[in-house]
Amino acid sequence: MGRIEWAMWANVQAVYGAPCTLMGGIIGVFDFKNEWAAYYAIAISVLVWLVEYPRSKRRSGNTPSRPFQEYVAPVWNALGPLYKFYHVRFIFHLAAAIPLFFCLPTILGGIFMVSSGTLYFVAALLGEKWIPIKLAFGSGAAPPVAETRGQISAPPSHPPPRGPLRASASGISDD
Repeated sequence: MGRIEWAMWANVQAVYGAPCTLMGGIIGVFDFKNEWAAYYAIAISVLVWLVEYPRSKRRSGNTPSRPFQEYVAPVWNALGPLYKFYHVRFIFHLAAAIPLFFCLPTILGGIFMVSSGTLYFVAALLGEKWIPIKLAFGSGAAPPVAETRGQISAPPSHPPPRGPLRASASGISDD
């Protein structure tokens, strides 16, 4: 069994926590005390979503990229160590979460931020860092048919489970 990639968990936690924080901020603007915290929640949720949207490359296996990630990732990658090392993200998430606990509807967003910051701390302790995904064709989609140049194989002839390939087409039998 492989090692757990904690940064992937933290990234997903932050990406899905940002809309929750945004909704809490919108609700908090209307009828709650400390509406400054609600306005802060709206602003920080947009910033967190933009920062966390690009997905990092996994150490092993296939890494699916998010749509339009190839346009956002080079901007953040230009920041160098401020973006690549998870110590900075740990501090950012924990510091950004503090004002979210001053308005009732934004507390859930604060919990998301604290948990993603904690997961980034674990990732930083284990030496993980952000690695950009190199996309071969500019997006996460498969290459167009015209670029495969005769590499299309025939579909399977019978449904699963399929046993070993039969070489009867080439004149060799299984007997």
